[in-house]
Amino acid sequence: MKILHIITGLRTGGAEMMLHRLATAPTPGTVHEVISLRGWGTVGARLQEAGVPVTSVDMFGASTPLAFLRLVAAIRRSKPDLVQTWLYHADVMGGLAARLAGVKRIVWGIRTADIRVGIGLSRGAGLMLRAAARMSRTLPERIVYVAEAARIAHEACGYDPAKSLVIHNGFRLPDPADCARGRASVRQEIGVSPDALLLGTAGTFNAQKNQVGFVAACAPLLARRADLHVLLIGRGNDAASPELVDAVRATGHADRIHLLGERRDVSDCLAALDIFCLASRGEGFPNVVGEAMAVGTSAVVTDVGDAALLVADTGTVVPVDDPAALAAALAGQIDLPRTILAERGQAARDRIARDFTMDQVKDRYHMLYHSPSIRGIHS
Repeated sequence: MKILHIITGLRTGGAEMMLHRLATAPTPGTVHEVISLRGWGTVGARLQEAGVPVTSVDMFGASTPLAFLRLVAAIRRSKPDLVQTWLYHADVMGGLAARLAGVKRIVWGIRTADIRVGIGLSRGAGLMLRAAARMSRTLPERIVYVAEAARIAHEACGYDPAKSLVIHNGFRLPDPADCARGRASVRQEIGVSPDALLLGTAGTFNAQKNQVGFVAACAPLLARRADLHVLLIGRGNDAASPELVDAVRATGHADRIHLLGERRDVSDCLAALDIFCLASRGEGFPNVVGEAMAVGTSAVVTDVGDAALLVADTGTVVPVDDPAALAAALAGQIDLPRTILAERGQAARDRIARDFTMDQVKDRYHMLYHSPSIRGIHS
């Protein structure tokens, strides 16, 4: 069975990484192919390296009409049994193109729970969301949500509830020996001793991910603990982001805040941490929290999307946009004995192993793709 995935773009992000994990997971009887509307990106290159065919139709601005025709032609050449779309533009444009290309089975993928235009969504994504709500009763066979919070938000704005299915993200569990090697390597690279306390976050730098708020919450902790270092990972978390650089300088401890930017060894970077923090203002089902838990790092998270469901009793949940609560939660974590931090990290890894492995999620998608009716499948 051939599954053709159509996604808005392939730069590093939660949806893109989940697509990569799904398309590269060994699944007998299923072949995956990917079309990106807007370029290859880092994830596109990784998919190609893994043997998954990738095509880009370069759908940018004025080129959209011609790119749409290229998309229809590419779908016809692929001859898929089912088209799975990811993110709003792909849901609408990819869904319409698939229907014109004669594909009968179309599945949409919704990856966010924060649908506020200008906060959780760009204006363009907001327009696509409203268009998709109207099309949801006729175009897709099913709508796959990454989180219960996402399902509730989209059904409230008009998405067809009869087609809803929640499939959370899944994660691979690295070997503990590989985690230990990655931890040592990253700490050596950034000049942090094995005994230092390392607190960090990861994600593309933007207002929704709230890295500036995270750095501000770390400032009093850095002043109180001379052995504390802070790590920020992800595209835009580097010296080229003036707002972030200003926030780092304002702490008075810039020498202990490390900006690593985009990395391919994110798992190693997360393993290097003693505590992970998600300070986001909006999420669906945050990949990076599950990735941190999978390497044995416990998390402090804001109450966004299904983040609280994911960490359960292995982590700490604080209100969104409450700097004092975030700082207090982080202070409570850094004051814990190392043995307790290690126990919390192991509990986090055990939760992923029990409820959120990639094999479990792959099986859910396999059932979706191979069954003519999935009304009996629940999250």
